[in-house]
Amino acid sequence: MFVSFEYDQDLQNARNFVTQARGRGYARPILDNSLNEERRSQDSAWMKKARHLIRGSDIVVIILGPDTHNAPGVAKEIQVAVELNKKIIQIRPQGSTYSGHPNLKSQVLVWRWKNLDPVLQPIPTTRQHR
Repeated sequence: MFVSFEYDQDLQNARNFVTQARGRGYARPILDNSLNEERRSQDSAWMKKARHLIRGSDIVVIILGPDTHNAPGVAKEIQVAVELNKKIIQIRPQGSTYSGHPNLKSQVLVWRWKNLDPVLQPIPTTRQHR
């Protein structure tokens, strides 16, 4: 899973998402692949790394915030994900009214685990009895 977000404003939300998702038992590894796009999105090494990380992911999660639509790195990550035919979901924090990224037509999900679990496919947990 690759998580894309506006680095300067939404880093804490992205880290919270990664931390919470790791505890949910998802089949996919949840990696914090944060790339500081504002400073590096024009850098070819940054693009190469982003492409490599997205290629190795089977889903791209866009964390929406107040300025996601203006983040050049998010736009480039979306472009790569579309080129690589990756599944993309957009999430917005509860109580926010952020709209989806203008480069995407996919549905925006409210960040509630009951909304995200079916999309992100958790592994069922089994309880061991003594």
